[in-house]
Amino acid sequence: MLLIKPIEDKKIQEAVCAACGAAFRPEYLAYFAAEGDDKTFEPTALLGVCQFSTAGQIADLKPAKDTNDEEALQIMARTAMNFMYRCECGSAEMLPGACSDELADKLCFLKDEYGRRVVDLALYYESPCHYNHAVKSARESAK
Repeated sequence: MLLIKPIEDKKIQEAVCAACGAAFRPEYLAYFAAEGDDKTFEPTALLGVCQFSTAGQIADLKPAKDTNDEEALQIMARTAMNFMYRCECGSAEMLPGACSDELADKLCFLKDEYGRRVVDLALYYESPCHYNHAVKSARESAK
């Protein structure tokens, strides 16, 4: 079972970041992804970390060492995006080096005119299916 949970203790956040090869950013909020026990809902194996701000930045979206569960990373990033949206952020930015370009693309973070990877959260949550279509159309017309 996949667990996505907030990290409320900064010491635990620091340890999870170390286990994922991410710089600890105490000013950011964080979620962790883990395999969990189906009966107790307790984490059994760390899968990754996402550090983000309510100002709309994802600073780190990293897998735990020796793992690469891309689906868990995507779900965790979307959980952070939803939290930002509920905090009334209009857009989110994937900071450079937060994750691979391929993963940022799958999460619909497009490069803007300044080279930043951003997603319009209002449009995304209005209709994720249409947003994905608009992303694909924009990429095709840019070729």
